[in-house]
Amino acid sequence: MAGEPATSLKPDTGSGLRIPLHLGVIMDGNGRWAKMRGKRRTEGHVEGVKTLRNLVELCINYGVGTLTVFSFSSENWTRPPDEISFIFNLLRRFVASDLQRLIRNNVRVRIIGTRRGLEPSLVRLIDDAEAKTAHNTGLNLVVAFNYGSKAEIAEAARHLAREVAAGRLSPEAIDEAAIGNALFTAGLPIPI
Repeated sequence: MAGEPATSLKPDTGSGLRIPLHLGVIMDGNGRWAKMRGKRRTEGHVEGVKTLRNLVELCINYGVGTLTVFSFSSENWTRPPDEISFIFNLLRRFVASDLQRLIRNNVRVRIIGTRRGLEPSLVRLIDDAEAKTAHNTGLNLVVAFNYGSKAEIAEAARHLAREVAAGRLSPEAIDEAAIGNALFTAGLPIPI
């Protein structure tokens, strides 16, 4: 996202290009990419962040409504502790270096996934990024961090169970819409 603000650059609208409402990207293979080039796995993660910056700028330029990037799954906790620490510090550096640029470009940041298991300082950073961009109306940048689909479904089921136990929801009222509304992704269009 270097150079001039991304909002000042516009693609050729006469190309007939169909812009998705919601683009989903799985950031996978950074370590393999680095290994194939004789580099450390961590260098692959750094390149992944550079690619993410370029992708965010392209989404801003082309008017994509929502970009969801799957960055760290709940299954990634099996990685070596030093690699996990590096990834978390990379997230910290990304937020520190890019948050103001995202704010200037009207990007709303939303982090989905569980906060359980994360260091309190990382949770504060995530909460701060979300709060500072909450009223932005441009690109919705959704980062799936410490996220897993099974964990998301389990969290939604726990939420619905608490609602039933509290008498606020009838078990018969649990349908696809109720489940959808309890997911981390509630209110987002389906990614392509």
